[in-house]
Amino acid sequence: MFKKIADRFIIAFLIWDILYCAYMLFVVYHFPGTKIALLDSAINIPSEYMVARRLYAIQAYVILMVLFVYLGMRKRIWDFGKQLVDSVYSENTKDEIAT
Repeated sequence: MFKKIADRFIIAFLIWDILYCAYMLFVVYHFPGTKIALLDSAINIPSEYMVARRLYAIQAYVILMVLFVYLGMRKRIWDFGKQLVDSVYSENTKDEIAT
């Protein structure tokens, strides 16, 4: 049960971060007089404004890659976590039995 809830939370968090970056790119840092893409109007944008947009775009790409890696590796990640907990628990149990 915990695994399913944690899995959904991680996926929801990553998707939320991607949506946040998209909102910042296309709503907050939207340059007046343009649609979605900047195209030729990128020449008229101040450099600070363009840097902020690029940083949000890079953040969105990185989070998207993290989401893809997590979705591809989540079974291995959770299996490794289970093995780790089992090994720590079995060592503690052996110590308690020995004393």
